[in-house]
Amino acid sequence: MSSPTPAPATTTTTAPVPAALISAHWPPPTLPEFSAKESRAFKSLLAINDNIKAIIVLFRGSLEPQNFVADIRVNLVDGPSRVPNLPSGAKVHAGFWSTWAAGKNDVVTWVKIMRQQHRNYKVVATGHSLGGSMAVLAALNLRQTLSIPDAQLVVYTYGEPRVGSVELASYVSNQAFDVVRFVHEDDVVPHLPLRN
Repeated sequence: MSSPTPAPATTTTTAPVPAALISAHWPPPTLPEFSAKESRAFKSLLAINDNIKAIIVLFRGSLEPQNFVADIRVNLVDGPSRVPNLPSGAKVHAGFWSTWAAGKNDVVTWVKIMRQQHRNYKVVATGHSLGGSMAVLAALNLRQTLSIPDAQLVVYTYGEPRVGSVELASYVSNQAFDVVRFVHEDDVVPHLPLRN
């Protein structure tokens, strides 16, 4: 009896995944974890990987009840007032924004300190599901707030839901930094929230 063949995955990529990112020695010795004091919904893992010269910002997917509340807050809010340099008309998922906003100051401060110590390291923002959405928002914020060059910024998301409006998606897709989005064709999450 043979084992079932796994379903094929659908992958949207703008850059290949570096083998070093997958096979790097993990975990690094010091892994600070930040959690916003007001909300257990925000969890990120912040790390330095000297093997691949990367500052890694990793966001967890939905786990806590607050995460699921954020996931269902599907109303879209004004993007340019929240994320610097977004085009007029771009809208952001309210729940994803509020989750990112709960801990962004800690993340931005830590990345700023690490960038001062590791100027030639790339900043890698990554996450699964809700964490993927936060990785996209983090990359947009970090690039503008800390003036990170596009060549030193990369985003990897796994099963990421839609972060906002079509205008926001178009803006992100047309940026010069690499955005690699992994989705499985049978996973409903990357198709949420449903478009009007």
